[in-house]
Amino acid sequence: MQRLGSDFGSVIKEEFTALQLATWLLLFIDKKKAEQITRQEAEDIGRTVTTKALLNKEVISGVTREDYGKD
Repeated sequence: MQRLGSDFGSVIKEEFTALQLATWLLLFIDKKKAEQITRQEAEDIGRTVTTKALLNKEVISGVTREDYGKD
């Protein structure tokens, strides 16, 4: 795992639901969240992906999930 650049102590298992929205577009969402997502949350995701990730790449920080919240 170290040769692959992993900083995990062991293998992590996460379950996702993959929604193929187009031949070129996959949306991965936590399996539990996908089962209980609200209409408002789905709409918020759509707006966020559009305005933050696809059209405004300057806001993508490069911070990983593991780094988030570290000082």
